[in-house]
Amino acid sequence: MFAKFLKKKNDNKGITGKELIKLHNTPIKYASKRNDETYKEEILGREGTINVIDNEIFVVCSGKYIFKSDIYEAYASSLMSGNGYVLRRMGKDNKKTEVTVFLAEYLG
Repeated sequence: MFAKFLKKKNDNKGITGKELIKLHNTPIKYASKRNDETYKEEILGREGTINVIDNEIFVVCSGKYIFKSDIYEAYASSLMSGNGYVLRRMGKDNKKTEVTVFLAEYLG
């Protein structure tokens, strides 16, 4: 009777592992990161690309690496607007790195 009230926790982390390869050569307009102290978005770079090479995912903007991770340690979630992704990874020190990338072309 109470089974319908007991929901399992949703462990869906979005795009993971080999599925991240689909993001290879995706052009991005800009990348940002939320400042934990002020809760404002900081632009990390403009006009870049998402690359996946040898099981590593890279975000390069303005000629510098913004995000780098093994594809099995990272995951991506699509923005509700459909115009970007939130890339996340958990570091070896259990510190989460999170970068939001906005696509140059709207997918929605």
